[in-house]
Amino acid sequence: MEPHDLTAHPPHTLLDPTAAEIKEARFDAAKQVTHIGVALDATLTVIKILAGVMGHSAAMIAEGLHSSTDLISDFAVLIGLHMAKKDADADHPYGHGKYEAVATLFLALALIGVALGIVLDAAHRIHDGNLPTPEMIALYVALLSIAAKEAMFRYSRRIGVKYNAKIVLAAAWQHRADAVASLAALMGIAGAIMGWPILDPIAAIAVAGFIAKVGGEFTVQALRELTDSMEAIDQDVRGQITQILASLPEVKSIHMMKARRLGGDILVDAHLVVQEDISVSEGHQVAEKMRKHLFSEVKSITDAMIHIDTVTDQEEERMPIYAGRQVLQQRVDAVLGEFSELVRLEGLMPHYTLKGIGLDLTVMPAANRDLDAVRAAADALGRRLLQSHADLSEVTVHMQLSYSKPS
Repeated sequence: MEPHDLTAHPPHTLLDPTAAEIKEARFDAAKQVTHIGVALDATLTVIKILAGVMGHSAAMIAEGLHSSTDLISDFAVLIGLHMAKKDADADHPYGHGKYEAVATLFLALALIGVALGIVLDAAHRIHDGNLPTPEMIALYVALLSIAAKEAMFRYSRRIGVKYNAKIVLAAAWQHRADAVASLAALMGIAGAIMGWPILDPIAAIAVAGFIAKVGGEFTVQALRELTDSMEAIDQDVRGQITQILASLPEVKSIHMMKARRLGGDILVDAHLVVQEDISVSEGHQVAEKMRKHLFSEVKSITDAMIHIDTVTDQEEERMPIYAGRQVLQQRVDAVLGEFSELVRLEGLMPHYTLKGIGLDLTVMPAANRDLDAVRAAADALGRRLLQSHADLSEVTVHMQLSYSKPS
């Protein structure tokens, strides 16, 4: 894979104006779509129930009840959007995005409940033999519902895709379910008018089956998000995230990559394995480059926790806990006293590996000392430390020469 120039990407944080504007636009678009849906569902509820009663159609009455639950779901969506838009606080440090999933789950369960009610009512009608022939008004209203709901589906889906708003996409497919349900009702009503009245309740059951299927699919999606399942994130997006994490030449491998969805936002956690002897500041630089690149390439990522490792998953399980800097300093000081007339310690840098501790020491020669004697003392210091401590796998002593600035 070709390495990317990550320095060209601008910084991005949760307070980034561009990200904030995108999120605001997404919520505004979702609210607008839902308000239009409320008006449409309220109108269709009244028209369908009246047409079902006046036209003696069980399928159309079922459709009217379906539209009434759509209205309830629309209000649930509005509440969910309002809650999800709230900023992060002490109780919700990751924000309130999961309220979108809660609203989606409510919507899905409402669909399943309506489907069950329609089936029970239709079965009761078939059992009792209460099968009056529908009137033409029911047929006309079914046609009207198909046209209105299909148009609403196309509009909602376009907005949902544009703003990556899962709750709007869920509502869009609910509109498509309504359109297909109305088509089934249309066929049943038409068949009943032509002389087969049993087709009307059968059409109602067919409508219920489709509604239940859509409700089940959205229940699964909402539960995936609420339980932080990786499946809540599209597979192509997960692949893109993995590809980006492996794009830096400093990254040897990736492990423990996790991602979760909060409404329209994605949060990423990843461990990147880098060379074991880099500095803390270089590791931090790698992490920051990766964060900025993720934000730049996947707009729905709003936060990323990048952890820098020097070992892989399997190696991490075998990595012992070694002596810390303070203990190592004491070890060096204990031996350094023998060579204090020749060298003094300027710096100490430990590198922890599966083989042991690699210790880098920087020493300065004492004033007016022969460099050959200083080199010999530095070499003896390193050998003494390596021989006296089993957890040291390597000791490297660097000699630093002092230079005065020209006057």
